[in-house]
Amino acid sequence: MTITVYGAGAIGGITGARLTQAGHDVLLVDKAEDHVAAMNAGGLTIESREGAVTIPVRAITPGALGAGLELVLLAVKSQDTPAALEVLKTRLAADGAIVSLQNGLNEEVIAGVVGAHRTVGCLVNWAADWQAPGRILHGGAGALVLGELDGRRSDRVQRLAKLLDVVSPTRITDNILGYTWAKHVYG
Repeated sequence: MTITVYGAGAIGGITGARLTQAGHDVLLVDKAEDHVAAMNAGGLTIESREGAVTIPVRAITPGALGAGLELVLLAVKSQDTPAALEVLKTRLAADGAIVSLQNGLNEEVIAGVVGAHRTVGCLVNWAADWQAPGRILHGGAGALVLGELDGRRSDRVQRLAKLLDVVSPTRITDNILGYTWAKHVYG
């Protein structure tokens, strides 16, 4: 299965690079053509306190994205969510899912377009900054928290938590919307 990371900036870039580094088939999608070109030419460089690492990745712009997407990790800015969903809604497989790796309250927007049964909520609690095309600064470790919108502890969320654990320690909650609202209110 190809994991599509839509939005290869700070959070999406690190997530996609770490999943690639762990041996998963990952495709990064970003609208910034210079960023896509830099990643394809020289990999994605992640800088951190421990030093820099460059990970070879595959990247495309949204127009080159095919159909039948099984798993999309959506990591665009909140204001770009509607445009991203316009691209993704016809390309998502019938049994595919979108996981929101975003700040803000986007799960309801995503569910409104592709259905709640195809939407997984996620709280990202670690910092990263896009520095330049092909280069991201990882600001420090933190957690990922996943959950179904209806609070169920599903097999899907269990599998996703194991998958994302290579990126950052990943927990499961029965109240993901509570987590996202709390981060929003705190911010």
